[in-house]
Amino acid sequence: MRIIARMGWEYDRIDLMFVDRRGERLFVAEPLTLTMKDLGDGGAVRLPETPTLSIPRDHAKEFFESMAKVAGERGFPSPSEEHVKGVLKATEGHLEDMRRLVFKGKR
Repeated sequence: MRIIARMGWEYDRIDLMFVDRRGERLFVAEPLTLTMKDLGDGGAVRLPETPTLSIPRDHAKEFFESMAKVAGERGFPSPSEEHVKGVLKATEGHLEDMRRLVFKGKR
């Protein structure tokens, strides 16, 4: 399965298409419009039994990898990327502090 994303400045959304090639045949998922349904105040409300989206197990890994790739391409970094950026920034700050201590008065 492959996910194709389209986004334009005129849109307030990202359009996704789920495409799958099986041999010589090309398949595309039918349109799904994500709309929110009021279930109440969130206290003892039960979730509906029908899921918003159901993905065949043999496509799940590829689906999530494709979603992560599309999200990254569209400027939505994954939490792990944000963590790595934070660690890198902290390490750079630490190295700069060490340089100042080690080379203090030697330049």
